[in-house]
Parts: sequence; structure tokens; C-alpha cells
Amino acid sequence: MPAWAKATTELAWFTGGTVGRETTRRITEAAGAAAVQAQTAEVERSVRAYSPAPLGPEQRVFPVAGACIPRHPGDWAEVRTLAVGAVAPPIEMGGELVARTRDRSYFSRLADSATFGDMAPGEWGQSLYSGGQKQRERRNR
Repeated sequence: MPAWAKATTELAWFTGGTVGRETTRRITEAAGAAAVQAQTAEVERSVRAYSPAPLGPEQRVFPVAGACIPRHPGDWAEVRTLAVGAVAPPIEMGGELVARTRDRSYFSRLADSATFGDMAPGEWGQSLYSGGQKQRERRNR
């Protein structure tokens, strides 16, 4: 069931009224746009107020992935996701060492690559840069 259809069903149940498909879609998209606008404003504020982060863990991983989602029938868009995690000591499972991460954070956005690249550092820039800073300091000792 599409998100707008679920919203229509829930609104009808709670209010006893009905709302048309297009109205529900329009309001749902407006709410999503408002959330993105609020997040974007916070990212921009964070970038303006950026100060060097405290030293992070020695190693971090930053996998980035994309997934296509249906926006409208026949219209697909790519959502990009960045995961940030500190590398943890491996553990033994089934007689093999297994790599692990800890302190994971995620950031996803429906955006082109350039916009995603600008937005992700705003949320995780300190994580992205502090690990490299710590490694450079260790090499220079």
C-alpha cells in the first residue's frame, strides 16, 4: 500500500471523513518537503558553525549506497545513503574472524550526487574529517 493510501485510510479512521487521493498525495509530499527543508537548514547552520571535531577513532568506514524508489507510477529516483561506523576489533564466529563496526550513523537523501555530497558532510563532516585528522597526527609522531 503506498504511503499516501495508508495516510488516507488512517485519516478516514481517525476523523470519520474522507480525503481524495490527490489531496493526500499533495499534503504528504508537502510534509516531506518541509522535513527536508528543516534538515537542510540545520545542515547549513552546522556547516556555518563548524569547528574542528574532537579526535575520532583510529579507523572508520564510510560505505555509500544507492537504491531506486518509485516516486510515481513509471517514475523512479535514486536515494543515496551514507553509513558511518568506527571499526571495532574482530570477533570469532564459527571459527572465523568477523569484522565489525560500532557507533554507526546513517544519512539518506533523495538528491543528485553533488547535493548529496554537500549535505552529508554537514551531518557527518566531523566524523568524516576527525578520523583522518587522528591518523595524520599518529603518522607525524
